[in-house]
Amino acid sequence: MPDGMKDFIGRDYCGGPRWERFYAKLGHAVEAHNVYDFPTCIATLGRALREQFLPIESSEGAFECATGMAAASQVLGNCLEAYGMPVRALRQRQWTSILASYDFQMKGEEYIDQSQWPLKWEETISSLLTTKKAVMLAAEDRRHPWSQRSTKDAIQSAGANSSTALKIAIVSVCDYNANETPLAELSRRNKKAHADKHGYDLIVHTKSPVLQDAFTDKADIYASRPPAWSKIDAVMEALGTALYDWVMWMDCDSYFMTPEVRLEDVIALAEVEHSVNTGSLKPSRRTKARVKRLAEWRPSNASLTRAKLLRKYDRLIEKIIEEDLKEVIGGSPESSKRVSRLIQADPELPEMLGKEEGLQIITSEDGLMLNTGIFFVKCTPWSYWFMHKTRSMTFARSPMTFHPWWDQTGVMWWLSLPVQLAAFANETSVSEQGDDYNDKDDNLGHIPAVHFLPQRQLNVYPPVVAAMLKTHIGSPLLYMILCKSAFLLSLPGRRLYSVLQWM
Repeated sequence: MPDGMKDFIGRDYCGGPRWERFYAKLGHAVEAHNVYDFPTCIATLGRALREQFLPIESSEGAFECATGMAAASQVLGNCLEAYGMPVRALRQRQWTSILASYDFQMKGEEYIDQSQWPLKWEETISSLLTTKKAVMLAAEDRRHPWSQRSTKDAIQSAGANSSTALKIAIVSVCDYNANETPLAELSRRNKKAHADKHGYDLIVHTKSPVLQDAFTDKADIYASRPPAWSKIDAVMEALGTALYDWVMWMDCDSYFMTPEVRLEDVIALAEVEHSVNTGSLKPSRRTKARVKRLAEWRPSNASLTRAKLLRKYDRLIEKIIEEDLKEVIGGSPESSKRVSRLIQADPELPEMLGKEEGLQIITSEDGLMLNTGIFFVKCTPWSYWFMHKTRSMTFARSPMTFHPWWDQTGVMWWLSLPVQLAAFANETSVSEQGDDYNDKDDNLGHIPAVHFLPQRQLNVYPPVVAAMLKTHIGSPLLYMILCKSAFLLSLPGRRLYSVLQWM
């Protein structure tokens, strides 16, 4: 067992007045649900969960009694679905899964199923998989007219053949013992062939990197931090050089399958779909210089505590992001999305999460939720800040460090959770969020600077994994045929393991 996990494994912090009050609110919401008073159920649980998630910079309030939080989240998802908001219900069930899976790892299925909280582990994952397939297939068809086509065909259909020359780095960490598996070398050869064909740089770390910056000595990161978190450090390191316009992250177990597809065209495809003033796909020299300034920044007072250092850095980075937005967009335009306005109006959330609406990060979802096996990050101060906020969730005594989905939970924390919290900041926000999430107003429940391509076009799974995660289209045979035209293929062992645990 990693040393850091000893702080959390088997520990039950669900007692005391705070959680007794939370349990009472959950009981009130269940009563409202049973008499079909769904607005009361939604408002009661939305605010109760918000109180535990805040302050958003810490994950302790959410995970100290994760089963209780998951139970409330599950009931809230049921009320949202019954009230005719399937996408919001799906997003809430994703958080139910994130919360429950933490206690599944730390305490076991029996603890969850036999607790006082109205929650069963198997039902949690099963309902999410079923809801995800039913809701998101329809949503993706509306958002992406070419969602069922291969990446190559989608690019052609969207007219997304980019004429912009971009400097791109493909980054990966392959920390495997060569005596035990050839995976690292096979992966490196595959990625190098694609990089060489199209003129990209390839950066493959053979050991999990730890970013050297102003927080390296202050972060108090567990020496036993799971290696998966190092992808955030690796991406930030590449961004901080200011040598690249975009950085593409690929897990070591992901492979290029269609050599002729260019990364520039995949980025352009996301731009076509994003439908917001993104500025240029190619960041300016001044924009990249600002990123390098952030990467190289060190405090004049080396004795600052970690908390003071984080606040000081946040103030600096927000100032730099403002400078960059004014230069790229021209002034400070009004936010075009409802979700942007709600986040900016919430005093408990970083305003920058809602201010940037342009295309900054490109990723995808699988049958559960976000998958960070493959994603693109634009070299801008905003993107660097987003990665920094994600990495900071592993600083000091953070239960999130040892969440079974690791970095994926960290990224979800900043691209999804703020939208859920902002909906319950006050009476006004609750009324404004009185309908379901949609693409135009709410980016389907995510912060506005992130764009999700269909999994079919960015991160295809082998048939056996796709079937278990309910991401296959049509019959298994048809899916196997479609896999042959995949651009990128991933072999997500941890995703498969998560599903097999409850089957």
